[in-house]
Amino acid sequence: MRKGRNFPISRTIYSAQSTQKVPLVQISSIENDLESQRIRRQEHFRTISVECSPAAGALPSQILTAAMPKLLAFQKSLPPGYKMIIGGENAKQVEGFQSLAVVMGISIAAIFLALVLQFNHAVKPFLVFAAVPYGIVGALLALFVTGTPFGFMAFLGIASLIGVIVSHVIVLFDFIEEMHERASPWNVHWSTRGSSASGRC
Repeated sequence: MRKGRNFPISRTIYSAQSTQKVPLVQISSIENDLESQRIRRQEHFRTISVECSPAAGALPSQILTAAMPKLLAFQKSLPPGYKMIIGGENAKQVEGFQSLAVVMGISIAAIFLALVLQFNHAVKPFLVFAAVPYGIVGALLALFVTGTPFGFMAFLGIASLIGVIVSHVIVLFDFIEEMHERASPWNVHWSTRGSSASGRC
């Protein structure tokens, strides 16, 4: 019974055996006790939610970065059977990154197969992707220098940069293949220029 609610002690109930009304106090005991109005559950576990909203001009990622050391210390002090889950923008960001990672992996596999069919070679696609780490390192270095947090837009920017790098390398390979098909004597051409230049000197 919830505290603060007046329960009618003199209330009677109907007895099927005696076909008469029996006072409730004869067959039950009444106690006052505190009861939760609502039990919140997440994944079938009882949950206590602590929420906050960032101030104007502050990003949720910045607040989480500042509070993370104390949150980790609090998580270590929890008794067995208790765990802490960070939700909100962080959970949505992690879920979004996981979905994008799956899409990115499928896209890379599809691009690799397309390059294999285009070049008719299994090694050249690896040479195309060999230039990608340099672009990623440069982008991460730029984020570090400018103090920009690695968020969703930064991830999309790096993905776009990878696409630009791959397209440029593909154009370069196409040009090299075209020169090979024309049988252009590059070595002879440059060596001839070098000998003529040395002769002029």
